Amino acid sequence: MPWENSVIDRESAEGYIDKRLNSGEEGAEWFAINFKNKFGGIFAIKSINRNFSSCELGYWLSDNARGNRVIGQVLESAVPYLANKQNISVIEFHCLESNVASIRIVERVGAKFQRKIANILDVPHKEQSLCIYTLEVQV
Repeated sequence: MPWENSVIDRESAEGYIDKRLNSGEEGAEWFAINFKNKFGGIFAIKSINRNFSSCELGYWLSDNARGNRVIGQVLESAVPYLANKQNISVIEFHCLESNVASIRIVERVGAKFQRKIANILDVPHKEQSLCIYTLEVQV
């Protein structure tokens, strides 16, 4: 992710989260992930679209947390919360097509590939597309 190199410790994560909390996006909530008493990454409800009962989720894990099904555990709590407390029926994930690990995570929770869109992120290998996955949940 374009910001990955700047998020290196708790202080930089808190700064990043503070900027996202003030993004102005409806329903945006950002969380620091602690894994084995160390900073492990970020999980986000990036926005909520009340008109469509949908939201976009995002996450990033540091090296020490990857491969431990951390996001799967987060989603076990987040999905019921979104369905029951926020009346969300569709959760959307945007994954770079080369991000095999993220694609595996969203497929493991039942999200289905919907389409590819142009990548507007400022990342290396920008020519790759963003893959949109959706997870339908029961409200």
